[in-house]
Amino acid sequence: MKLPTWLYESLPYFYLGISLLLILLFDSRPDIVTFALLLYIAGSAVWIIRSNARRRDIRQQRIFQARLQRQSERFYYPQWFYEEMPFIYIGIGLTCLLTIDNLIGMISGSLFLLSSAFVLGFRINNRNPTTKA
Repeated sequence: MKLPTWLYESLPYFYLGISLLLILLFDSRPDIVTFALLLYIAGSAVWIIRSNARRRDIRQQRIFQARLQRQSERFYYPQWFYEEMPFIYIGIGLTCLLTIDNLIGMISGSLFLLSSAFVLGFRINNRNPTTKA
């Protein structure tokens, strides 16, 4: 059974949205919060898998080019951490907004959310198969 394209493409965002909704509504129940965190991880994993399938740049090519330029590989994060960074930013930003009840929490949470939006936007733009290099 094949899902319609609009439904298939929106599934990771659906997982992320439902997990946020569950955390906001049931923050006092640890079992639901645990399920919401697992749903958040699943949504980010699905997004990453689809995004990697649409990549125009290959990580190994970048490492090879860095070696040619006599640079070191130490400047590259592990692949799993690099891919999870915007979702970690979202998690930290929402945690700041929901748990720190002052101006610093609001500003830092907003900055984390803004940086995740920029990183996700750049990745979507770079990995879109219709975008010309």
